Amino acid sequence: MDTLLQQKGEGDFKVHPSMQEPANTMIEPDIHQSMTFGSISNLSLGDSIFNSINDAILVINRSGRIERVNPATLELTGFSPDELLGSDIDVLVRNPRLFHRIFSQTLGSRWLANRLELFCKRKDGTHFPVSVSMSTIYDPENGCHKLVCVARDITKRKRLEAEARAISRIIHGVTTTANLDELLGLIHRTIKKIVYAENFFVALYDPKTEMLTMQFFVDKYDPMPPPLKVGRSLSAYVFRQGRSMLFTSEDARRLIESGEVESVGTDSPIWLGVPLKTPNGPIGVLVVQDYEHSDTYTQRDVELLTSVADQIAIAIERKRNEEALRTSQERFELVTRATSDAIWDWNLETNELWWNEGFQKLFGYKAEDVGNDIASWEARLHPEDAERVIRDIDKHIKSGKTHWADEYRFRRADGTYAFVIDRGYVVYDSEGQPKRMLGSMMDVTDRKNLEQQLTHQALHDPLTKLANRALFRNRVEHAIAKLPRINSSLAVLFLDLDNFKAINDSMGHAAGDKLLVAAAERIQDCLRNTDTAARLGGDEFAILIESVHRNDEAVVIAERILDVFRQPFLIEDKEVFVRTSIGIAISSDENISGELLLRNADVAMYKAKTQGKGTYVVFEPHMHDALMQRIQLEEDLRRGIDACEFVIHYQPILNLADGKLLGMEALVRWQHPRFGLIPPMKFIPLAEETNLIVPLGEWILTQACCRMEKWRRQFSFGSDLSVTVNISIRQFQQRELTEIVKNALKKSGLPPGLLILEITESFMMQDTECTIRKLTELKELGIRLAIDDFGTGYSSLSYLQRFPVDILKIDRSFIEKISQNGEGNAVAKAIIMMGDSLKLKTIAEGIEHPEQIEALRELGCEAGQGFHFAHPLSEEAMRDFLGSYYG
Repeated sequence: MDTLLQQKGEGDFKVHPSMQEPANTMIEPDIHQSMTFGSISNLSLGDSIFNSINDAILVINRSGRIERVNPATLELTGFSPDELLGSDIDVLVRNPRLFHRIFSQTLGSRWLANRLELFCKRKDGTHFPVSVSMSTIYDPENGCHKLVCVARDITKRKRLEAEARAISRIIHGVTTTANLDELLGLIHRTIKKIVYAENFFVALYDPKTEMLTMQFFVDKYDPMPPPLKVGRSLSAYVFRQGRSMLFTSEDARRLIESGEVESVGTDSPIWLGVPLKTPNGPIGVLVVQDYEHSDTYTQRDVELLTSVADQIAIAIERKRNEEALRTSQERFELVTRATSDAIWDWNLETNELWWNEGFQKLFGYKAEDVGNDIASWEARLHPEDAERVIRDIDKHIKSGKTHWADEYRFRRADGTYAFVIDRGYVVYDSEGQPKRMLGSMMDVTDRKNLEQQLTHQALHDPLTKLANRALFRNRVEHAIAKLPRINSSLAVLFLDLDNFKAINDSMGHAAGDKLLVAAAERIQDCLRNTDTAARLGGDEFAILIESVHRNDEAVVIAERILDVFRQPFLIEDKEVFVRTSIGIAISSDENISGELLLRNADVAMYKAKTQGKGTYVVFEPHMHDALMQRIQLEEDLRRGIDACEFVIHYQPILNLADGKLLGMEALVRWQHPRFGLIPPMKFIPLAEETNLIVPLGEWILTQACCRMEKWRRQFSFGSDLSVTVNISIRQFQQRELTEIVKNALKKSGLPPGLLILEITESFMMQDTECTIRKLTELKELGIRLAIDDFGTGYSSLSYLQRFPVDILKIDRSFIEKISQNGEGNAVAKAIIMMGDSLKLKTIAEGIEHPEQIEALRELGCEAGQGFHFAHPLSEEAMRDFLGSYYG
């Protein structure tokens, strides 16, 4: 029995059990095929045969090292024998884990991987697809089995398959799309799979006007242009020349300067146009272009699009002909009062019924089985539709109306049912008596199936396949309506992924999508079959739990979800830690709305976030007031940033040995028009959550630098004092952070060496490689860097050595425990010693008592700040402090 191996990103592979061949099996001309069926295990690979085979052959020992290769292997990969022999097979395989799994399986059970496809690595770092056959071969000299791999480059085959799939899909689209616009949309989606086609259009030629009209247009910058006279644009130029053309911006400029074309639209570095030609002549042009890169398309892309262009042209021509025919048929229908599928004629006086041959073709009946009276039609109606359809048609005939139409299910010869649209016309005599009814039946099963598919898509999230917000609301409302009958409650859980935006921004949207899919799977695995999970949008999910008899039933599910989210996600070969905050709303009130229940769960979720994230909270009525306060605070915060309601206070930093002023830390305060001075712990978390910290942080940095430079000139303290500014995780993740810091220094004139940026230790450890790159960029500006709250983020000495920092700021939680008698000094001492060993300056935060100063001096701490020296001072108070200090 086939075993299906699934490998992420490289397709599915079928692995067949190896069958032992007779001992005298000879090598067939197509060794790749013969080895596929297991005979390789008994081959005698003589040098002349081994070296003459065109496929790559490798002998691999049990430890995965290459013992022998043929010349074809070297030609295929670009490696020399010395580079491969004795090397681990990993040097040639893009996905070693998959290979080693099948490698072990083949050696262990003597299975043969038939037509295993994977990606091989060349010496130059490029990858290419290969078809690999594996077999064991016994080495009598060493008394062990080894693995023989036969690999064939299938790059060309894969490329041809992609072309064939594209052509097949386009041809198939002629019959599956409803109109030309849908067909062109399908063509665009198909082309995007084989070349870059974000900027794509199809222009069709109208021989009556001699104009090219944009029939389908997708572009990053330009709107759809008006019809163009043939020969006055690049696309018209390609149409006139009748051949595919690849233009650079310089090529286009030369054509414009020569008067061949006019400049139309935004210039692009590279532009590829392909004429669409049918046996009857050219019908238009297909164009792709890239506004950002000049090497997007190659001659291979020209050949690829040219190869499919004829099929595209034929498909478009057929679809246009279909639409023209459909228009003609509709006109004919208006004249004949009937359609052209299964035409029927019903004698209302004798009940005789006649069908044309289309009936037999449409429903599969033989001529003798069709039946010739109305009873045969009635017998084939679906049992659920029959009574209604017969009643309605009888009522219609008696009403004296002519046109009739209905939609119902009709039995085919094979017993299945087709959805049909039946249209008829009643003929009355001069006295108004119904005599005859003529009509036609159309099979719309495909359309109905498509409608059902579209309905499913309209109610489900395309990424995670979970229910979407619309379906979730509907199910919640249905669950509420059932409450009186089942005598129980229901629960709605609202989930939000903590720090998802940070991961999405740092790793990219593709990685973010993978994380959302993985999160959805974990959530779904925690639920019962009767529960509904939905993705509401972004990183927000919801769960409906019906038939809740005890509140702790919902809590148990929430705890189960929290537990699975404690395990890391493996996204793009990286372990990512993401937790979720959950709000729970439980109700047995049949009068509550689903929207209110979801909102209550949302409120509880925000409460969970304020309690430290990664937890759950059950909704209580008073929480709504807290949410309203939070919403109001967010509105005030946005307005406050625009209205410049923020001020900066400065806390002095002093040398602990002699009390000399070393600098100051800039700390933001909010001068709220109603509530007065608001400390940072009241609004900074909200600013972080809403990303308002980015513009606010930039303002703080610029203001602090400008103020410091002004004081430096006013009091002439040269380079004696520095200013320290905190950088939040949101700011640190900005790609433009280095440029922002550079601009602040340039605008203020402050020497870079007098600026210290503080970064919290905990988020420095989230992605150390990225952190090191960003810190190095900042360090190159000449500024100094400090790790804030050091000791709380579990940095090791090995990591700390890699960070290009200058200062360690000991977290206040450790300073609180310090005393002269040595109690609680251990952590602070370890940090100071670590700083000394790395030649880093140490600053203690939160010093409030004289004995703390003495203890820190004894431990060797250089500097400190805290209420013992001074509270954070307003700008005016700090100016007076400096005046007094330097007076």
